[in-house]
Amino acid sequence: MKKVYFTLLAVLVCLGFFGAALGSVYNDALTSDEVSHIPAGYYYLTEGRFFINPEHPPLTKDLAALPLLFLKPTKPEITGGIHEPAREEPAYPYGKDIEFLKNSEINNGQWEWGRIFLFHPDNDPDKMALWARISVIFFNALFLFLLFLTLKRVWNRKSALIAIILMAVSPFMLAHASLVTLDFMPSLFMVIGFSWFAMYMKNWMADKKRSWAMVLAIIFFSMAMLSKFSFALVLPTAFIAGAIYLMAFKGFWKNLFKFILRFIVIAFFIGIIITLFYAPHVMNMPADEMLQQISNNYPEEAPQIAKTFLDTLAGTDNAGLKGVSEYLVGVVMVGTRIAGAWQTIYFLGGVYGSEGAGLLYFPLLFLTKMPTSFILGLLLLAGMIVRSWFQVKMSLKERLKNWFANPLSLFLIVLIFIYGIITLLSSFQIGLRHIMPIIMAAILLAARGTDKFWNFKLVKNFQAKYIFYILGAGLLVSVIWSFPNYLEYYNIFGGGTTNGYKIATDSNYDWGGQDVKRLAEWMDENGVEEIYTDIFSNVPLKYYLGAGQKNFNIEENKRPPSGAIVAVSYNEYQNNVFDDAVSANKKYSIWQDDLKEVVGKTILIFEVP
Repeated sequence: MKKVYFTLLAVLVCLGFFGAALGSVYNDALTSDEVSHIPAGYYYLTEGRFFINPEHPPLTKDLAALPLLFLKPTKPEITGGIHEPAREEPAYPYGKDIEFLKNSEINNGQWEWGRIFLFHPDNDPDKMALWARISVIFFNALFLFLLFLTLKRVWNRKSALIAIILMAVSPFMLAHASLVTLDFMPSLFMVIGFSWFAMYMKNWMADKKRSWAMVLAIIFFSMAMLSKFSFALVLPTAFIAGAIYLMAFKGFWKNLFKFILRFIVIAFFIGIIITLFYAPHVMNMPADEMLQQISNNYPEEAPQIAKTFLDTLAGTDNAGLKGVSEYLVGVVMVGTRIAGAWQTIYFLGGVYGSEGAGLLYFPLLFLTKMPTSFILGLLLLAGMIVRSWFQVKMSLKERLKNWFANPLSLFLIVLIFIYGIITLLSSFQIGLRHIMPIIMAAILLAARGTDKFWNFKLVKNFQAKYIFYILGAGLLVSVIWSFPNYLEYYNIFGGGTTNGYKIATDSNYDWGGQDVKRLAEWMDENGVEEIYTDIFSNVPLKYYLGAGQKNFNIEENKRPPSGAIVAVSYNEYQNNVFDDAVSANKKYSIWQDDLKEVVGKTILIFEVP
């Protein structure tokens, strides 16, 4: 009966997660990255080619595009040759006979493809976005339940239930689980993979049957790597974690040699899965077009022998080898982007470029964008761990033995450490979502600690579980209170959802015009037919705002006439106002007394004096 009770609660949590996530984005316009990811997924499934958005693996995009196969939207025809001269992107509105040049396809014209596909006269972009999001939310809810089943096996039912509650009852998690983006789902795959890898290592050391745990670890590690290239780090991370775990057992060097052989097998089969998955995505990519793609994206300073290797793979007639080449091209592209850190970000009153905002960026965002109850819970758990360390008389050897009894906690700490070091050393900082693996690992550790210290006596007979109940209620309140503005959520330490933009924008707050549809509604309600806009967005704004929409930038354009309405997204506002290189009379702050209102949470409306 107890087993059924826990499982039923887990199902209800996942259903609530699905409903809250869907409700949060139901009226949101397409965010920046979705303009690329959704059309790219449909392109892969229908074309068998991978030239669009190749810097991200296909799995999540494929899943998002599945409903579009039933909607059967119109695709622009791909015409011309690979060396045909480039052209300016066609202006909206598009004609029914609009074409997409093959030269643009080979050169990854993902934004042009995304716009002319989504906003083709025969298509409904909002309907496609909604169904793509429903698909992603459904699979995220399904994989969240699989995480519960996994942790129930690796730890116990209570730890598993607490873990998925902490995952599901979080505005930050709901925000990124509800969009067609590449952070939540691959991170979920990663922690499920590490859970089964921990089970495999534990069974191996106990000389128990372990093949099924290895198979599941291989599958979920592969799915993580097929969703985001940076998740290739799962392999070295898992190897290091496994080697550390072996130190707790006798015959370390003998076991280490066996472990290396086993890990080679794991890596080999992950490579096979990636190769097989990529094959149908590249089956219609001719060698000459792939060679051109490699030439366009391979860095000049990189070793030419590696380029020769990629060229050789791409030049074969084997779809599997072509897939390997395409996967490695994506790794090169994302590595180049991270190394270059091409960005303009606002953070704490400063505007930064490729140099980044410094070491404080991710830690501060973690403390201000995760729910207050979760942060307080972590502090409480840390205090109880320290207190129990001194209360319980136990040798260091015994403590380590207990710690190594179930290696998942150890593996998650290693994951946090490795990803944390790499993240802190990187200047690529465009949102807290980029440390999603660290956050998920921290959530799992918090769940395990909550279970362990559930009956811990804080004062006389007052047990920790009563505080955990209060904190759990706080989590639920944060989700209800911030609905549907989960993307813009900041906790009370960060000034709340209304003031969070003062800390950081970008995907932390204003991710490419999610309030554009609300702006269109505001224009209708207020009889506004002409509007000047400086909005960070990848959609053709005229689709929503009408022919009276005019692009505007206060630094470059002539001041609009008195009485004109100007809409500015917080992302552009902060990047302008806090840029020391911009003169005072070219900053939007000169209109601070002329602010009429804020549409949604991210678009400011000014009336020019």
